[in-house]
Amino acid sequence: MGKDLRGREIGEGIVQRKDGLYSARFTNKSGKRVEKYFDGVADAKKWITISKLEDEKHSDTAIEYNMTVDEWFLYWIKTFKQGLSPNTRQE
Repeated sequence: MGKDLRGREIGEGIVQRKDGLYSARFTNKSGKRVEKYFDGVADAKKWITISKLEDEKHSDTAIEYNMTVDEWFLYWIKTFKQGLSPNTRQE
């Protein structure tokens, strides 16, 4: 839990800097740390909540990065292109 200048806990991922700004940060699903500065703690809490939800929403289509083109095609056909005619689906 982060703390403000008076030592009070203000939430996970949020800290108050010595210049009075609030720093909100989290690590997204791909392992990259995202950080942003705010004037108020309410804005920081709102941003971190929305950003985490958006990150989880976009992580549903995660694939392996070392796929071959043939493996990606099969994944794409089976996952995103359902309802195609059998002639189109020739694998």
